[in-house]
Amino acid sequence: MTPTTRSLQQTRELFAARGIVTAEWAKEHGFSPDLVYGVLTGRLRGRRGQAHRIAIALGLKADPRADAHGELPARNREPDRAQRRPAMT
Repeated sequence: MTPTTRSLQQTRELFAARGIVTAEWAKEHGFSPDLVYGVLTGRLRGRRGQAHRIAIALGLKADPRADAHGELPARNREPDRAQRRPAMT
């Protein structure tokens, strides 16, 4: 675990201490409450897909796009489909 990540227990304690409702946090961040509960209980490990993005947002995992100092690149989102491949004519 790196200094920028927390454990499941630390995250649950943080939510409790700040009075954060898991379902509200999920909706505010655009995630399914069921998936967030799954990550927070350890049922989902956050290895890929939406669960992985949730683990990053919760601080359980470091963002793989971040550099050694935790800084994200200036453009931190993937290009949309039109920008990835030139159109076939």
